[in-house]
Amino acid sequence: MIEEGWVKRCLSTVRVSLKSDGLCRAQPILSCSWRWHLAALTVYIALSVGLIDHGSSLTRTVLGVGSDPLAFTWFLAWWPWALTHHLPMLHASVIWQPEGIDLAWSTSVPFLALLASPITLLGGPVLTYNVLTLLAPVLAALSAYVLCLYLTGHPAAAILGGLLYGFSTYGMSESLAQLNLDFTAALPCVLLVVLARLDDRLSRRQAAGLAALLLAAQFYISLEILATTVLFGGIGWGMALSLLPARRTQLWRLVTDGFLTAGLTVILVLPFLWDILTTPRGTKIPINWSYMFAARTGNMLVTTPRIMFNAPGARFGSASWLGHIPQYDFTTGLPLVILTGWYLAAVWRQPATRLLAYMLFVLVAASLGPQLWIGGYFSGIIMPWHALLRMPLINAALPARFMLYTSLLIALIVALWIAQAHSSKELLLRTGFATIAWAAMLAPPHPVEPAPYADFFQPGRLESVLGSGARVLILPVITGDNSSFWQAENHFGFAQTQGYLGMPPQAALRNIAVRDMIVNQTSPLLGQEILEFCLTTKTQFVVAGPNTAQEMIEQMRTLSWKTRKVDDVLIFDVPEGSNLHG
Repeated sequence: MIEEGWVKRCLSTVRVSLKSDGLCRAQPILSCSWRWHLAALTVYIALSVGLIDHGSSLTRTVLGVGSDPLAFTWFLAWWPWALTHHLPMLHASVIWQPEGIDLAWSTSVPFLALLASPITLLGGPVLTYNVLTLLAPVLAALSAYVLCLYLTGHPAAAILGGLLYGFSTYGMSESLAQLNLDFTAALPCVLLVVLARLDDRLSRRQAAGLAALLLAAQFYISLEILATTVLFGGIGWGMALSLLPARRTQLWRLVTDGFLTAGLTVILVLPFLWDILTTPRGTKIPINWSYMFAARTGNMLVTTPRIMFNAPGARFGSASWLGHIPQYDFTTGLPLVILTGWYLAAVWRQPATRLLAYMLFVLVAASLGPQLWIGGYFSGIIMPWHALLRMPLINAALPARFMLYTSLLIALIVALWIAQAHSSKELLLRTGFATIAWAAMLAPPHPVEPAPYADFFQPGRLESVLGSGARVLILPVITGDNSSFWQAENHFGFAQTQGYLGMPPQAALRNIAVRDMIVNQTSPLLGQEILEFCLTTKTQFVVAGPNTAQEMIEQMRTLSWKTRKVDDVLIFDVPEGSNLHG
């Protein structure tokens, strides 16, 4: 039972601070018992293991679905491998030969890959990917916990705030496949630095240095999140300047702090930034994705049945009841909507409350994308995000992912609401309701898939059959392609003329064979297209992996190339020179 006197002392402090600007500063973080910090860490770790791993092997299975986790295993293996072999790390020539691929424009997570390189070198990239996937929501929840504790001084409220951010619908859906979008601990930390600077608890040098380190780390994890953080942070600063007159002096001071932070951040990210500014973008997100992956308003009130009622360990469905991909559902749930609206209405007179409300409105409007969806169809109603589709970097952001920022605001609101309880009984009731509201929108335990290890791609095996540095095309070349995983498994002992690392390079997409291998494997001309592709890229061998469809193999047989079965793959020897067309 929570001590009544402690509750009264804490809550009286909260009420006093709310009378000033609406933002709680109940007590320093360090005054909270270490037992609360340990409890928060224990809860978050237990939830991460229970929801994401639930007893799966960390070396034989992949904690996620689809081909994206396999692409991340390639990235995690590439950075330490390139570093130890003294290779240019920003340009990988072992994949998508002959041009290779520019990693500055891809989701290559260099910060995570190099930070976790000891795990990769000792246990392999599958272990690294799984460990990072388990850590991501824990670190995000802990960062939100510290932020909420700073605002409220109330550990129980802070723990719930951490749950609502780290284990939000956004966090749980992105942990299915998108490691770069799942590591979001920097966002609450940046906001904490800003608030501490406003409260004069950090000097300009301290605040700028900490913020620059956090933003640089975010840059090296996800350029998309960094770009949208700067955008929405700027909007929030402008709103605060208008709504918080008592804070205007400190807010204007942030402008100078911001320029200093920007300069330090540029220095820290200069190697990547120089490559981005001087190299044409190698991969691009189709502009229509901003329309497709936008939030649907109905999902703010109800969760997607295929997420809520999916059996543990089963694959997520391909579409939700509204006809779109569940991973990008803007799921909030009616209980959280009611709780959020209740709090905002109750303390609307507080300037900070209106700031939270207006920012929520901006984020929800942006999440709806360039054009409003109604009933699973485009309505033709143009939304504000349409105006930003031509803005560099920002135009590649998918609107439904702005649930990241909405979930943080909701976490803060719930923590503030709990902290304003007037008695231990009311505190327990509010904590219980907030927990139920969080659980109502929580997805079931994640599906996992076996790591697609293949005998032929074990280190040294392919080289013993095809020779060192062989140039290989691995079929089937589809979104479910495992070729990048096999190359990492092989320790980069061969070169690929393709390989799934997300969107194919623009140069490769100009080849009709690449487009057909990705989307139209039943084309009657596919065999001839592959022949032309091999001629263009000087491919030496075509390897049909274990998951290659029989139709595609039959297309290859029409070329009458020498064929052999080795281990669990089928190898087609590409004739040399003038014999290629024969």
